Amino acid sequence: MKRFAFLIVVAVVAMFNSFQAKATDCPPGATLVTRTLNIGICTYHVEICYKCDPAAPNYIKIFGWAKVPSDCDNGLNSNQEYEALCQQVYQASFVNALCEMPGPCDEYPGGFHWTFAEQICWFKMNIDGVIWYFHCNLEDDYCYAGFRLCWDPVKGVFVTLQTSPYEISGNPTCTTSVLSVPDPLPGNSSECFYLQTPCIFP
Repeated sequence: MKRFAFLIVVAVVAMFNSFQAKATDCPPGATLVTRTLNIGICTYHVEICYKCDPAAPNYIKIFGWAKVPSDCDNGLNSNQEYEALCQQVYQASFVNALCEMPGPCDEYPGGFHWTFAEQICWFKMNIDGVIWYFHCNLEDDYCYAGFRLCWDPVKGVFVTLQTSPYEISGNPTCTTSVLSVPDPLPGNSSECFYLQTPCIFP
């Protein structure tokens, strides 16, 4: 009985450490924040990696996300949920709340220039019955485009202007759609799969 209890403790600690590693492993120089967003009637916990530095390339990407509770039904599949979360994260008001460095749109290169990156390859992790989505690879496979956050004096609001088209960085190797991957059991992870992005893949 003692040995069985010990194994349970080891399994729980390992799962917790695995989650901690995934939730704190943004690329060097980036900041990790957690935000609570809503899509319809459902609530999502979203891990966001971002970098705001006037002297360096800047970016924002969703690092991980989970619907809480996982069985909340807003009529969307995983692809639609991810795209809806991305749409919220790169809104002008959201970016401004993170970085607060915009200038007027009529001054070139006025405003805050940044890259929004949508990861392509993901896996699911079941943590205490909550299905989390995490990147299979932090650096090598994402869909990205350039944007500029600036102040529109005519409209009196912050706006985001796309400055470059979406394209794929790296060589994504995930070939299974998320729609074909079942949710893992508690304490387990799924295989890697792809989520749809503005880039054409696969």
